[in-house]
Amino acid sequence: METAFQDGKEEVLQAWYMDDSEEDQRLPHHREPKEFVSLDKLAELGILSWRLNPVDYENDADLKKIREARGYSYVDICDVCPEKLPNYEAKLKDFFEEHLHTDEEIRYCLEGSGYFDARDKNDRWIRIAVKQGGMIVLPAGIYHRFTLDSDNYIKRILAGILVVIGMLGNWLVEMTLHIICSLCHLYNFSCRQCASLWANQFGLPTIAPMIISLQGKHMWKLLLGINRSKLIEDNSGIIAK
Repeated sequence: METAFQDGKEEVLQAWYMDDSEEDQRLPHHREPKEFVSLDKLAELGILSWRLNPVDYENDADLKKIREARGYSYVDICDVCPEKLPNYEAKLKDFFEEHLHTDEEIRYCLEGSGYFDARDKNDRWIRIAVKQGGMIVLPAGIYHRFTLDSDNYIKRILAGILVVIGMLGNWLVEMTLHIICSLCHLYNFSCRQCASLWANQFGLPTIAPMIISLQGKHMWKLLLGINRSKLIEDNSGIIAK
């Protein structure tokens, strides 16, 4: 399924390395000279992409095939623009905060356009411009962010796997350990580095008391809100860049 629906994809999806300017986030931010990134290169980073028909998305057989193949059990539609999104400026600022997820992020542009930024393996920002008909999947564990472009409008589908949480107890502890270990593996942190990192951040001698004492909501916020650059800066003596 990853290789299906590729015709004309470059017309609705384009990627390039970003400059370091702090100018308006809605500008393209090309490097000089421009340094484009192929969609094949994005695929090597785990970023999947397709071109679909956004005009009749509700009856689109291709979209249905992708959803069935990848197990996406729900969809939601969001209009991001000053007229339709409450607290627009604050929300756009939140969208542009660097973050990661423990599951895939699926975005399909029905109207308008926007930018999805993701870090490569060397922590360099890649800007992915998505237009009407473009669909991308950002893998779990990749640092990313979103912003509108200068047109200030995108209508997008959010898709994913619906998870119903029942009993927390042991499940929360096991999942927390799994998430922490996955993040450590992703960035080549050893168990000793992991324990030292959390002790340094929260004043805890080991990671176990933190898991036991923190409630689920706060744990998820801590884990999903980790800014790797800040952790590296704050723990420069523990973790090598």
